[in-house]
Amino acid sequence: MVSRPTLKDVGAAAGVSVYVASRALRGESGVAQSTRARVLEAASQLGYVRNEMAASLKMKSSHTVGILTASGRNQYYSMLAQAIDNTLHEYGYFAVTTDMIKDRTNTQESEGESVRLLLEQRPAAIIATYALRPESLEIIESMRIPVVFVDSPPAKAGVYPFVGSDNYQAGRLAGDYLGRLGHKHAMILAFPKTWQTFEARVRGFKDAAKEWDMDVQVRETQGNDPESAYIELGDLLGNHAKAQWPDAVFALNTMMVLGAFRAMKERNVAIGQDVSLIAIDDFDWAPMLDPPLTVIAQNMEEIGRQAGRFVVDAIKGNSLNGQQLTIAVKLIERESCRDRNLPLAERGRNQ
Repeated sequence: MVSRPTLKDVGAAAGVSVYVASRALRGESGVAQSTRARVLEAASQLGYVRNEMAASLKMKSSHTVGILTASGRNQYYSMLAQAIDNTLHEYGYFAVTTDMIKDRTNTQESEGESVRLLLEQRPAAIIATYALRPESLEIIESMRIPVVFVDSPPAKAGVYPFVGSDNYQAGRLAGDYLGRLGHKHAMILAFPKTWQTFEARVRGFKDAAKEWDMDVQVRETQGNDPESAYIELGDLLGNHAKAQWPDAVFALNTMMVLGAFRAMKERNVAIGQDVSLIAIDDFDWAPMLDPPLTVIAQNMEEIGRQAGRFVVDAIKGNSLNGQQLTIAVKLIERESCRDRNLPLAERGRNQ
């Protein structure tokens, strides 16, 4: 049986010591570019694959960064994780992702299991997209592993570094937009308030609604998933006369708008005519819906880039002192919201 090439083999083929070969393969400083290229070429020709787990046992940590996501079903998190991973690669790290949501809920058991799985990889740092429970943070801190929060701020403000969207601005932009279009009876289709982004998005929308004399009802779903949103909005549409429907629905994220779209389509609600629909998060499929969906877009690329930089700084031992970085959002207007200041026929011609 042919044995696997070792680091010693790579060093010998490149004409350098094992120490230099190791530093070159890890992308560390102090190695000349020509030497690094020679080592990488030797490793490629020999078919050498670095054993990250074995290396981590020797180094007490690895070049792995763990990402704890809050819902693998939500495309937002997969895109965010990809943006983070792209930045980490620039610094010689790579991401391992695990989902804290099991059976559509985040329990203490599911969160604890996800944290333990990541810690077994001996990560250099952890990125959390959900405010972790104190028990989870205690375990991570006991291992002296830095934590950066992304998307959902931590329960203890000012203690841990955080990067995320301006959620208040997101809600306010949506409320102001619907107000300018003449809406007077809006509904917020909201995931459970246990999610940290709930409060700021709802508050921003309500503050804008007051300025336009628009009344707002908040319908909180059982879970942060399309099925829960479908049931909640479907119940309202199915059990109330059309005159009692809201004239606009603001979906707090992708999971909510997927359920809303299905509920409205199945009940023959003319989206953008009978009821306007606006949501937070923009994706490739949003312009292809019928009608194309108006959204408040988060800058996931920038969030991921800044989160990656925060993590690398934390790994290097740089004190971030609970630094908070808020990324602006923007309105992308399409055709799912009706301008009620115009007659219906004229609105159709203008679209």
